[in-house]
Amino acid sequence: MFLGKSIIEQPITFDGGYDYNYIVADVLDEGLYTDISSIENFFNYGILVVGLYPNFRDWKCMTREIKALALAKASGDINGNWNVFTDDEKYILCIAILTTISPANIASTYPSGPDRFNLSLLFDKESTTARKKRYATMRIYLFNKIGTLNALNALKYAETESLVSLYLGGIEGTIESGGIVGLNDYLLARVGTPYEVTGLAAQAYPIVDGSGDTLPNVCQTLVDMASKGIY
Repeated sequence: MFLGKSIIEQPITFDGGYDYNYIVADVLDEGLYTDISSIENFFNYGILVVGLYPNFRDWKCMTREIKALALAKASGDINGNWNVFTDDEKYILCIAILTTISPANIASTYPSGPDRFNLSLLFDKESTTARKKRYATMRIYLFNKIGTLNALNALKYAETESLVSLYLGGIEGTIESGGIVGLNDYLLARVGTPYEVTGLAAQAYPIVDGSGDTLPNVCQTLVDMASKGIY
């Protein structure tokens, strides 16, 4: 996605102080916006429009874009090529993608123990808040797709298996979380996990909204919401 700045300055008119001088989109209208996509700008200005545009609905969507920019700048190896980043970028990366940054690079950027502890608190707070928002959206989406009763049964099973609490705490699934079983394994009924047979995608729930979607399609959309913030 791109972060654009309006060519013509706009007044701040949205309740809460959001600034319509900025936009996040897959394609920018070059006649209206200048591309200012960068690690620093997404952190300083992208935050102003979190929640206003599709697929940029929460804090983790902003950090997703920052991580993509960092990977591009570091040729795919953020920690190995840590020195390509400016000091300001290093500070931002430790805040925005803390769990991606090696302990050594965090310590060199934030030498103070209390500062590192506060980094962890901030990252956990913002990530958990974003995940709660995503999960709430996933619930409503599933209700509409397979009906309230079937959705409640499916979600109750996930909660009984502690998959929801694990997700809110940052564990998404075996592929996303270093082999730890999580919610995505259940949703996709991933082969080789405990949910290969009992997972949601393997069930026979009908799609009730007339869309023509299949249950596996619905489950993949749920995973895209959970892990990629696409909603």
